Amino acid sequence: MSRWKWRPSGRWSTISSSSVDLERAAAASSGGGAYCPLADGGVSRESTTIIPNAVMSEQAKAFVIQWFLDCDLDDGTEVMKEIEKQRPDIVHRDPNIEIDPGEDETVQLVGQRLHPSPLNSARSSISGWDSPLLQFSAPKYYCVENEETVTLEVLRLSGLDQVCEVRYFTEDGSAVAGVNYQPQDGRLRFNVGDVQQNIKIPLIDDSSWCGVLEFRVELDRTKAVNCEISEHNTSARVQRLDDDCFPTNKYAKEIRHNEIAKVSSILLFFEYFKLNLSDPKVSRGTWKVMLLGQIMNLFLIVRLYAGVILVDHVLAPTDDSSANDMMITSKSNMLVVLIVAGVLMMLLSHMGSIRKYSWGVVGNARMHLSLGIANAFLHRDQSTNGSINEAILLEAMTHDTETIIKVGYTSFIRLFQLVGEIIMSMLFQLSAILASESGGLLTLGLIAVFPILMGFLIWARLETTRTAIQQRRSVDQQLAADVNDMVSKFSLIRDFQMKSWVMDRHAEDIGRVSKSDRHLSEVLEHNRYLIKWLTILTTSVFLFFGGLTVIQGGLRLGVFLSCMKVFVSMSATWARVYTEILQTYGSTGALERIVRFMNMPTDADQHMYWARMQRHLTIEAAQQKGAAAKTFDSLPIQISNLKVVLKTHLTSKQLWDMETKLEFSKLTIKQGQFVCLIGPHGQGKSTLLRLLGGAQLPSMQGGLDQCLWFIPSHLHVLHVGSEPLFYRGNLYNNLTYGQPIGHPDAELDRVRRVCRRVGVPEELIARIDPEAPSDAKWAATLHASALVLLVVARALIANPDVLCIHKPVAHVNLALGRRIIDTLRDFVDKRGLEASHNESSYNAVKTSRPRTCIITSTTAHALEVADEIYKVSSEGIHLVDTTTEAVRLDDMC
Repeated sequence: MSRWKWRPSGRWSTISSSSVDLERAAAASSGGGAYCPLADGGVSRESTTIIPNAVMSEQAKAFVIQWFLDCDLDDGTEVMKEIEKQRPDIVHRDPNIEIDPGEDETVQLVGQRLHPSPLNSARSSISGWDSPLLQFSAPKYYCVENEETVTLEVLRLSGLDQVCEVRYFTEDGSAVAGVNYQPQDGRLRFNVGDVQQNIKIPLIDDSSWCGVLEFRVELDRTKAVNCEISEHNTSARVQRLDDDCFPTNKYAKEIRHNEIAKVSSILLFFEYFKLNLSDPKVSRGTWKVMLLGQIMNLFLIVRLYAGVILVDHVLAPTDDSSANDMMITSKSNMLVVLIVAGVLMMLLSHMGSIRKYSWGVVGNARMHLSLGIANAFLHRDQSTNGSINEAILLEAMTHDTETIIKVGYTSFIRLFQLVGEIIMSMLFQLSAILASESGGLLTLGLIAVFPILMGFLIWARLETTRTAIQQRRSVDQQLAADVNDMVSKFSLIRDFQMKSWVMDRHAEDIGRVSKSDRHLSEVLEHNRYLIKWLTILTTSVFLFFGGLTVIQGGLRLGVFLSCMKVFVSMSATWARVYTEILQTYGSTGALERIVRFMNMPTDADQHMYWARMQRHLTIEAAQQKGAAAKTFDSLPIQISNLKVVLKTHLTSKQLWDMETKLEFSKLTIKQGQFVCLIGPHGQGKSTLLRLLGGAQLPSMQGGLDQCLWFIPSHLHVLHVGSEPLFYRGNLYNNLTYGQPIGHPDAELDRVRRVCRRVGVPEELIARIDPEAPSDAKWAATLHASALVLLVVARALIANPDVLCIHKPVAHVNLALGRRIIDTLRDFVDKRGLEASHNESSYNAVKTSRPRTCIITSTTAHALEVADEIYKVSSEGIHLVDTTTEAVRLDDMC
């Protein structure tokens, strides 16, 4: 609907946004007169002139047309008002349009909804521009690691008759160049007529688990030749899907069939150890720590030999001949060497023990595992929602991760050092005994049998100990779950007056914890004393027979004392081995939970399938219609013959417990519309909205060739759920969530203007500050209506192409509800709200696209201003004609 009209030769010609209509309007004005700005391009009420058409050249006409496309809305309005004053014979204001003096941007047709002004429409259209405009075909691409390459399409939306070039390059995210993909840096050349050019990124396959990794591909604005880069999809994210099992593929069959109990816990932990060795950072630090441990063992052996030398050669009451045998000139010199060597070894041990913390074994391993858990949670299949809650995720990210890394993994590393210590101690005993005049077969036998007996004892007690540990862990989990229920369900407990019952149940939980803790302590104490008993029996036998050998002169005193010391130290070492094995065993429960968690079903492969299909359909449609912005803007959102299966997976050990099936027949929504979904409760309108918003995936079961789920891939789609969600951060960061730093849409002034449009209270708007503290709990502090207003404002600040929002007027009064609906209507009509003043008018024209808003409606006002209303019920989806069909109240629930 135009505000002004030209009147050439007695007929009407509406000023339109397209270049063809504008040229027709200029040509039609030749009979009456035309407006021309001054030569310097300045435009105002004082700097205008009217010249006859006879003198107006074709270049001037083109200049006028170009100026109207370039001008600011206020300037254009001033010019049209001046023309109306000076030449009312050719331009007049449409009498059927009522104009609010305070709102020049819009006009209102009596009895109907708001419409944009023609100048704003002209600024929003890019169909009249001939300069090439480039962007990626989608904001996100998917690939599997075993594919050789991933292909990204770059589209040209206009300017097919020109040649242009642009540079592209890759940037690391969680995926690392040279490890997960081959980095690329090159140029794309579009020749005349080219609609699309492809970027191919080679992928690197490996057999180790790494989860879903991501890297980016950027179009370089600074290296664009004869073209513009769209604000939309100038950067593409590539997600590389992993087809390996966590921790390795060795037990993939058992893990994926939920038969992990058949796998030995220690062997499973060894596979996790191998996984860490496949990570360069963790592996490098692990090998350094293990090497340091063996160096410490060498120092231990050196000290033992030093003890033998000290007793048998330095402190023994003999002449210096023994010292000369050891190539030491005197006993005093030998004593100094031993002291210096001891101090030097202590210094090196101290430095190494401090230095190992800088090698980042624990930190890098924790990073690797924690990111994997977060990755698995974020990409989980929606059917697993019933088995995952806040307590489980929190336990996995904190307690289980710490248990696996700081207890299990580090214990596994220390086991290598302890085993090396035992082996070196045994070698010392054997060498010392064999070097003596008479070692005795019994002594050699004790040296060989002692580790065998210790190993058998540890193995015999492991299962009993592990059972006790698991029982304690089980009651701890039950206590944590009950505490979580007590906190999260406090209102329910209070309202039903069940505080006493909760206290009784809590007391029972504490009793079970105490009982299991007592049993575990008894088991561990038995284990410690069994090792002590074995040690005292072995050393007693060696003391008796070895002592007789010393008395008889067959064994030196220093060797005897060193061997006794080794038996005692080996007893302590075996006790530590037992402790480390128990700690590793104790962490296997956490590892098994993490393994189940990390190998949950994901929906990444489904996203990849549908994303590739939508890109294919988008490019195919564009090539058929011809590449132009109006072609992409005319692509509709369509679904046909879709099935959605909603599954609830209650526990990790049970099969699917509940399944709901929904079917959607056919729906077509044009871009640039305000659409309302209504229908009875529980019959699919919320699920349909999630489908349109990309938050719900269709079922992949059968008949895929007959179904259609088409959301043009180049569109930025935003789904907003019914629950107001805020994260820990200041209000500005919450309102600009998802916006890149420095993006025009996240400009502070624009954020505040959008909030005012929605109706956010001024006291809240005053708190919108990027530098404000980040510790406010908004969801718990603000009332429900303020939260709803902020959620709607955040969605409009994001400025998506397609906005799908559940019940946007829930929890607000009637006046605020009407204001929200009218603001959403403006968002569609004006192709976005409160454009940033820092954005160039040229770029705004090049990048502004139709805005589409789809809501589930609960108010009659939303139905009044909607372009289309669809009723979703068990009978299907059908378009509601409000002129002939009444809308029931229960359809707006």
